[in-house]
Amino acid sequence: MRKIKEYHICDKCKKEIQVEEIQKAYYVNWYYELCNDCYKTYEEFQSKIKKIENKWEKLEKEYQFGEYLPKEEAENENI
Repeated sequence: MRKIKEYHICDKCKKEIQVEEIQKAYYVNWYYELCNDCYKTYEEFQSKIKKIENKWEKLEKEYQFGEYLPKEEAENENI
């Protein structure tokens, strides 16, 4: 007889968690499965990111990088 047991482990603190305790968190290109304690830390992290996000966008706009990069005008606009 063969038995397979599935384990779920918090991506941050590496402790074992139950399926119903899994908190899913998304950050840029990463997907995390966190325990409740680590998820609270993640929420704090996200709130601090929101505070500096506006500053980042102002710098992108000022230096014209990111979505503010000047676009080339089409050569044949009148066609």
